[in-house]
Amino acid sequence: MKTSCFLPVLLLVATTASGQLQTPDADRLAAYRNWFAPLDPAAGLVAPGLPSPGPTQIDDGNRDWSSWMPNTPPTNLFGPIISNYPWQLCEVVFLGQTGDGWGQFGYCLNGVDHLLSQSGADRQFGDYAHPQPGANQRLDFFVERITSAGNRERYYAFEQALNSPLAPAADGYWGSLTPLSEDHDGQGATFTLLAFAPEVPGYGGDPALLVFAVRAGSVWIDTPIPEPATYGLAAAAVLLALAARHRRHIMGPPAAAT
Repeated sequence: MKTSCFLPVLLLVATTASGQLQTPDADRLAAYRNWFAPLDPAAGLVAPGLPSPGPTQIDDGNRDWSSWMPNTPPTNLFGPIISNYPWQLCEVVFLGQTGDGWGQFGYCLNGVDHLLSQSGADRQFGDYAHPQPGANQRLDFFVERITSAGNRERYYAFEQALNSPLAPAADGYWGSLTPLSEDHDGQGATFTLLAFAPEVPGYGGDPALLVFAVRAGSVWIDTPIPEPATYGLAAAAVLLALAARHRRHIMGPPAAAT
């Protein structure tokens, strides 16, 4: 049995790398389509501004959507995310991209980069990762654009002061989406959606747009978690230690040898 309690991503942090994005199984992909399909860039332009979808166009029995907001003051996200718990779980879901030139997608943990994807060629809608959490670690997410000159320009979700010179914070947007249908991982907890749209103003030509979702939460340490498998092993070790301690408490100290 798995017991997880996801909280808004602003409160918690995901940490160590679990490798590249994983391909979802049929059930997980169906859940992601129920929640995120209207916000998949392949379904149309979803960044702020007309014809950006608002809650009245998005909300149904599968989701509760806020709207897109500029990721600049006074509506920017606060960060980086810092964990207050030793055991947490993060869910990162790639939703899609339009336009050319999108490169790496990953996260920065305590100043160290972890790549989830190298380019648009190795990521599809619903590809996801579950980085393992860690206490008191700083987490941010980044995406990269490759310019016509071959330069990599990086956008950060939270620490925007680290953005490349040609990747202004004004190109970033965010919104919140709470799943209302079956949720295998988070039991209805909210995702923060991040959109990076450097060519959206005016909607001229084919705007470049990249969208992903992330949420993080605490995990009870006495509950095995089947994904990834190492969570279950760690939880089993904790359970064995607690059981041994409980047995000693009930039986008392061993009798002295005679």
